[in-house]
Amino acid sequence: MSCRKMESKTPGRRTFLPKAFMWGLFALLALWQGGALALAATAPYTGQNKCYNNNGEIVCPQPGEPFYGQDAQYPGPRSFTKLGNNGQPLADNALEWRTVADNFTGLVWEVKQDADGFANYGNLNDADNTYAWYDDVEFPDDGDEEKGFWNNEVNTQVFINALNAARYGGFSDWRLPTVAELATLILPDGSHPAINQKYFPNTSLGPYWSSTTYLADAQGDALKAWRVRFGHPIANNEPASGIVIEESKAVEFFARAVRGFMDPHGGGFTGNDDVPAQDRTTTDIDSGLMWWTPMGPDDEDPDAPANNAAMAQLDIRRTWQEALAFCEEVAAAGYAGFGDWRMPSRTEMQSLLNYRTVPLSDLDSFPPPEEKNARFWTATTNALKPDEAWRINIDYGRIESSVKTDEYFVRPVRGGYSGPLAPDAIISPAQGGVFGLGENMEIRWNKDAFDAPENPVGNDPRILIRLSRDGGKTFFRINTPNPSPNTGLFVWKAAGAATNNAVLRISQQIDANDPVGDQDKWIEMGLFSIITRPDDTPPPQRQVTGGATDSGGGGCFINSLQP
Repeated sequence: MSCRKMESKTPGRRTFLPKAFMWGLFALLALWQGGALALAATAPYTGQNKCYNNNGEIVCPQPGEPFYGQDAQYPGPRSFTKLGNNGQPLADNALEWRTVADNFTGLVWEVKQDADGFANYGNLNDADNTYAWYDDVEFPDDGDEEKGFWNNEVNTQVFINALNAARYGGFSDWRLPTVAELATLILPDGSHPAINQKYFPNTSLGPYWSSTTYLADAQGDALKAWRVRFGHPIANNEPASGIVIEESKAVEFFARAVRGFMDPHGGGFTGNDDVPAQDRTTTDIDSGLMWWTPMGPDDEDPDAPANNAAMAQLDIRRTWQEALAFCEEVAAAGYAGFGDWRMPSRTEMQSLLNYRTVPLSDLDSFPPPEEKNARFWTATTNALKPDEAWRINIDYGRIESSVKTDEYFVRPVRGGYSGPLAPDAIISPAQGGVFGLGENMEIRWNKDAFDAPENPVGNDPRILIRLSRDGGKTFFRINTPNPSPNTGLFVWKAAGAATNNAVLRISQQIDANDPVGDQDKWIEMGLFSIITRPDDTPPPQRQVTGGATDSGGGGCFINSLQP
């Protein structure tokens, strides 16, 4: 097998970049939509907070116990903010709001109205309106197959155009979401519809259109597009909320508009020089995740180190329980020097899919199993059918659930939040963020998560802030010479070597003489990038606060979307 290429030139495919050539990353932080800076994390947390075995809910297991390592045991921040006219943030208990900001992905969503079972096309936001799929903007010179179906103006393009003409919420840059964006709203906790109904009321029990066409050279043709199902009518008695599959563009489905930008394939992958050559890992700069990517023999470089034993594991199909256990084995073995490998969640595994190419996974960056049409387990249970877990087809993109005793492949991952404190203890930087050397990095934390005083005196404990450049193997203090008071903010001028594997650790001292930190008062977050920017690249004006809370911690992002 030959999978060591460091660059992919396939159109539409993400590029596997050496560390020295990361200039294109900054496009993620400087990309404007309608005059607004739009920043986004591409693998948001699912919000699943319960554990399951093969049959139903269980008390979350401990390390070494069966079913340890599932989605709920690796939580992260997920929060929304209600917005009024012109994107003004509202109180979390507001009774009326026009749109919703996802404080983690950076997207702003339309809110539906009047879910009474009757369509009313005179109300653009009526929850019961359905549309055929049509888009002659993206496909102006292509045949009618790709454009979709006009359907007497009852189509998605007419809906979006009307929303922008009316400047809904005070803006005119609304669009149909991509399939990757729409799927981030799925809440796999058993809710029906499968969405956070506190912020997204009136969500219909059925599929919603994405803007993503199903590629003609996949298993279908350009007459299809991707859709995401948020529920089934109760009478259907088939709890399939959360399924992502392709459908004929002629079918009338629901639609929800979005503004902002989230491109899970705008940056690149990078190999890691800090690990043994045979223990390959790949960092996805967009998501801030490090993936297990063992390499076998290379036909082009037969002398290159290979890890045949690890490579052989890639082709082994496992039950869901066996897949969880295997990821724990990879962690226990300390693959690449790390002991925190785990099974990826549904959104993390989906972040690898590029719906603009076939197959959807990047073969130059990730060696695939020998089996075609390969399906991979995720750590996320289908809570409506707890004997099933979500699995993802990496060749064609479908996301469906299967009985946990079925056998599929698994790929371990690492990154995100860890430690005894809740993930929202770190507000910024955000996972997947990009910072330039020489620029001021605002490190923010939730001061209420720590006991240290804001104005310490004498032997009072303070806050220690450490940074790792090698994915969390080694750390060094950056708030020197003195630890910080618990104010919730420390500004660090980024210095040292560039890295795509940065991890931040914030901990509280036991007392003023403690150089290590209280083992019960710390939080880590990674991965994010610190890069050398090209001279002509302006610094970012805003930074998304991925750890924002419902009470308004996402204000940096909200302000960035003001007209």
